[in-house]
Amino acid sequence: MKRITTYGFVFGSAVCAATSHAQQGPATDVGQALADQGAPQFVVNAGDAIRATCLELGASGPQTGERADLFNRCREMSGTVLGATANNYNFSSAGETYNAIRQFSGEEASSQSRLATESSNRQFANLGARMDAIRRGARSSISPVAVNFQGQDLSEALAGSAPALAGGTGAGDERDADTGWAWFSNGAVGWGDRDETDNEGGYDFDSWGVTLGADYAFDNGLAAGLALGYNSYDVDLDRTSGSSFATSSAGGKIESDGYSLSGFFVYGTENSYVNGILSYGQNDFDMLRKAQITAAPGATGTATGLVVDRSFDASTDSSQLGAQATAGYVFGSGATTVDVYAGFDYLDIDIDGYQERETGGSGGLALRYGSQDTQSVQSIFGVMLRHASSTDFGVLLPYAGAEWRHEFDNEAQTLDYSYAFAVPGSTIQFRSPTDDPDENFFELTLGLSAQFANNLFAFVQYNSTAGLSGTSANLVTFGLRGVF
Repeated sequence: MKRITTYGFVFGSAVCAATSHAQQGPATDVGQALADQGAPQFVVNAGDAIRATCLELGASGPQTGERADLFNRCREMSGTVLGATANNYNFSSAGETYNAIRQFSGEEASSQSRLATESSNRQFANLGARMDAIRRGARSSISPVAVNFQGQDLSEALAGSAPALAGGTGAGDERDADTGWAWFSNGAVGWGDRDETDNEGGYDFDSWGVTLGADYAFDNGLAAGLALGYNSYDVDLDRTSGSSFATSSAGGKIESDGYSLSGFFVYGTENSYVNGILSYGQNDFDMLRKAQITAAPGATGTATGLVVDRSFDASTDSSQLGAQATAGYVFGSGATTVDVYAGFDYLDIDIDGYQERETGGSGGLALRYGSQDTQSVQSIFGVMLRHASSTDFGVLLPYAGAEWRHEFDNEAQTLDYSYAFAVPGSTIQFRSPTDDPDENFFELTLGLSAQFANNLFAFVQYNSTAGLSGTSANLVTFGLRGVF
């Protein structure tokens, strides 16, 4: 599975100049108090935005409806941080205050860019398997292991003669043609999780997807094809443990459906080869964010007996353009081969801006997000070991590999957003830094493919990502391929 927690991204635009506590945006006494207490930078930035919004609303005169609710909630939080004797939640610890501030923010939106990234990466993985099979002379193979090596019948490469396949034919009698049309179909199921950090919320995810395509192989070593992909993701945002008054995350969900169209080519000569992919995709996101805060006993003013239990939903779309190029060399010409390859991935993602809607209420804590744009460039270096063996029902090809990836766009970025019911024309924004992307990580692969009679191939493959901080990601892929 490709990485789901690598890329930083930008919401909106930068505002104002740097302040004394290393942030952009209007500096306030609340932000400074939080910085003096050693709060994480994300909490400091959010405190500044909350306080500045409160002051701006207060200066604009009496408020009603959603703006009145926003004004009261921001005033209560500001009073809590500053230790005021009125209009505060009366929390007993700094940790409770930090958690409550996170409830006022929307850092959970960082998952959108990761899901769009993963959708493109999964399509690359599926097409990479197909291209690898084509260049090894087994155009029907779905896995990164071919039944034939550079046009040589595998039954000749294996030690001894290959026994008959099911149906009474030998492995070489029913091998796929070296030229012409072929089809392929993949299915995949994934799962994983990410831990909460000072800057970003945690989550668990499940996914599934399919890829359908066809390709044509010419007689000069070149093959080209098209593929259509679909991926679906269900993300459960963590509800963290904490006091009965405030936690850092109250949970929620993100659901994503993505489609992609990709073109690819393979060109091989002797033991060397070059692969290429160009892909365009779109994703639809439906999101549910929750905020839950309970005032502690002794809270005063508008916070007296207050229970904030809000849900906010939103929808947006994204588009992404991706490209991949790899080149490699295969060592060995018998049943066992070692493939060494290198290349790069490029990805550009654009996510439309959107505004939240409070479900079942008319409160003022909904957020407005600007459009996002992010790019990623990764280098690839990998090794794959394969060994073929003949059985009485077909040819089995187990394989294992490891791939090292290096991210060049490895600086943290900033997520910018604002309250939807702030004073019209307000430029006050939250400035939430993302975590630094992991600079290096690894993709590990185990799989088994099989060739049967009538030019039918099947495979199953497991992938795991290693080296991502606080993240686990797993993927099981399976499928069939054949000829027209």
